[in-house]
Amino acid sequence: MKAALDGSRGKSVVTVTPVMTRTGSGRQLRIPREAGYDGEVFEFGAGG
Repeated sequence: MKAALDGSRGKSVVTVTPVMTRTGSGRQLRIPREAGYDGEVFEFGAGG
């Protein structure tokens, strides 16, 4: 546990509050780029 705490010191914390919007072809989920996911805009089809 100490190694995990030591490894996290000095790193910034990014608050992720997803924003879901409807588009003409489905839905779109947006998250901050700084969060470190594989992108910031994720498209979902009409069914999902």
